[in-house]
Amino acid sequence: MGSISRYPVDTGHRWEVRYRKPDGRQTRKRGFTTKAAVTSFLHAVESDKAAGTYVDPTRGRVTVEAWASRWLDGKANLAPSTRQRYGSIIDTHITPSLGRTPISKVRHVDVQKWVSAQTCSAASVVKHHRVLSQILDLAVRD
Repeated sequence: MGSISRYPVDTGHRWEVRYRKPDGRQTRKRGFTTKAAVTSFLHAVESDKAAGTYVDPTRGRVTVEAWASRWLDGKANLAPSTRQRYGSIIDTHITPSLGRTPISKVRHVDVQKWVSAQTCSAASVVKHHRVLSQILDLAVRD
């Protein structure tokens, strides 16, 4: 279980929680305005850890562009032409519109708008969506 403490700020005080991630490293989250909020957060973290569904918040700050690069680097079984095509799709279609977005901030509606905004053939849009889908699927699994 983590610990909760109060710290002073100019307008009074705030609450922080310290807890261990599943890998054993200690972390903290600050800025809670009420003890009830910080307690609720800690209980949710501990519950997620126990259920095996804990997601490190810092992992979601990676941008789509950076994650796409990791994804492509990890595709060891691709033919050179496929690797080049995937790289081109990432550089030309994914990065300009979604590249700077943190991976945790990509919503279904964002992907829907991205698909709708594409002006190429339907078959190409399907291929582009498939690449983005594989990138996001890896992020969810990781």
